Amino acid sequence: MKRKFLIPGQYLTKWARYWRHAGVFLLLVTVSGCATYHPMPITEETVRARLQPPDMAQMRVLAREIKHPILHPVELKADEGLSPDGAAVLAVLLNPSLRAVRDQRALSDAQILDAGLLPNPELTYSLDVPTGGDTAGRVDAFGLGLDWNVTSLITRVSKVREAKAQGEAVDLEIAWREWQVAQGAKASVYQLSGLQSQIALLEQVRRQVAENLAHVQKAVSDGFMTTNDLNSVQAANSNVNERLLSLEKQADQQRTCCD
Repeated sequence: MKRKFLIPGQYLTKWARYWRHAGVFLLLVTVSGCATYHPMPITEETVRARLQPPDMAQMRVLAREIKHPILHPVELKADEGLSPDGAAVLAVLLNPSLRAVRDQRALSDAQILDAGLLPNPELTYSLDVPTGGDTAGRVDAFGLGLDWNVTSLITRVSKVREAKAQGEAVDLEIAWREWQVAQGAKASVYQLSGLQSQIALLEQVRRQVAENLAHVQKAVSDGFMTTNDLNSVQAANSNVNERLLSLEKQADQQRTCCD
């Protein structure tokens, strides 16, 4: 049986092809296993920028272009007041607690990225030069090795799946909190609108009672009605004024909540 030997040129070609494939594999592993770090230091400028009051012009743009599963884009117009839908959109955009919850989404995204990262491969090279004694006929010994923790591939899928599940849980929590805030803002606007309607109606009643009181006072002075009639009308007038004052106070409190 004849053994087939490679001539030096074929030997070098074979090793070149091998290292070319190894280089491609190393590049793919490096790309999938490494990530770029972007520092985001907490400075006074960044804190001051986050604490600045929102720009209403920017809020109008965001409200008009919002893409949300439970909210629809709205046109905010200062001369038309704030609608329930507009209040819901602004509440979701500006609520400080929702900003903190959304930061958890960024953290979950980072955890998903971390779960998918693979350990970096290690390329080693060694060179042994013969020294001392008779070195005639000896050649340099060299070695080239590629080390990579292949076992990380076994747990990678489960880690990524778990991180994505946690990310979905965070998304559900954010959606639930946003729904609560949006519905609360809508309810506040509806309550304020109802109070304003009651105030407008009660103001009409107060004007009518005031006119009636003036007529009764004149009738009493002319002797056509008694003081008991006057006392009844005065009591009704006081009740209307007290009720109106209470509604105006509630409306102010509700307006503060909406603001």
